Amino acid sequence: MSSIESYTRGKQHPAYRIYWNDHNYKRKTKVLYLTKVQARTVAERLERESEEIRQGIRPNPDFEKTLGEAFKMFTESLHGEGRSQLTVDRYKVAYQTFKRLTGEETPLSAIVATDIEEFKLERLTEVQPVTVNTDLRHLKAFFNWAVKLDLLFKTPLRNIKRIKEAHREVRFLSSDELKALHTAIVEWDNAAASDLVTFYLQTGVRAREILPETGFTWDSVKKDHIVIIGKGDKQRSLPLNDTLRAILDRNRGKEVPFPFTYHMVYTMIVKNLYKRAKIKGANLHTLRKTAGALLIQNGIDIYRVSKFLGHSAVSVTEKHYVDLIQSDYSSMSEVLESCMLALGDSNNESIPTSDEST
Repeated sequence: MSSIESYTRGKQHPAYRIYWNDHNYKRKTKVLYLTKVQARTVAERLERESEEIRQGIRPNPDFEKTLGEAFKMFTESLHGEGRSQLTVDRYKVAYQTFKRLTGEETPLSAIVATDIEEFKLERLTEVQPVTVNTDLRHLKAFFNWAVKLDLLFKTPLRNIKRIKEAHREVRFLSSDELKALHTAIVEWDNAAASDLVTFYLQTGVRAREILPETGFTWDSVKKDHIVIIGKGDKQRSLPLNDTLRAILDRNRGKEVPFPFTYHMVYTMIVKNLYKRAKIKGANLHTLRKTAGALLIQNGIDIYRVSKFLGHSAVSVTEKHYVDLIQSDYSSMSEVLESCMLALGDSNNESIPTSDEST
């Protein structure tokens, strides 16, 4: 028979330890960060499923793939599809955090929606909602793959909702900060740092997208553009201007255009340049955000900015730059007002107000 008992580990969320007999009549136990009613429901379900396995109604999990076995197959398939190691590593991050809850030996079919909900609560005690949602997105891709290969009947993430994320204003460098950054580059006289900052600001690429770890080599540099491998291993082309060509020409003697690791670039720009320029609250991604902000502020429409930055959808761009777009709407309103005023002046009369027209 299944049973539950209260479990305390100094966390805010309620927790219960459940007990049940598996299909081999072995006593099993598990801690759930759920309400008492939910925990009892899970315990009863597990007991019921064990009985169905004994009666042959359900497949015997002893012959199924475990979570660990299935994920190993999944990563091998990613490599076979030519996915970058960086992409595979991000899937592994989501998997490593999830397996802490379930264990690698858990049969794939034994993982259900309540496990995912428990994972969300547990993960929220460690990281921000945006990171939890990223984990959920990668886990969803893994379980969908398992369904396609008939390793699983249905994905446990089918009805799982993402966590609502608080709106955060986009952090980009102001004009004064850009001037301070330029001054710091000149004073430091570091050609590598100067080239990197310029390349990031004039292409809007993610920090890793022009580094060897994502496969950016001289083969990625074409006559009039560069080929970037972005998120999800999607390719996009970015045009080269004279400044960017000059940077690449200066580096032609090197094995790759930018022979640095992410850590080296972070130290060079964030730890050194930003510090010299007295720029606070900025990271490497701030340069990409700044590129997007400069485009929007200079009248480039959101659709072209989205494509240039390699966002998966225009809605992503709108989410990142919502404050700038709203301020742009305000300026549009002022433009329309001035147009109407000019029209009124040309007719030597103002546009009548609602009171005047009655």
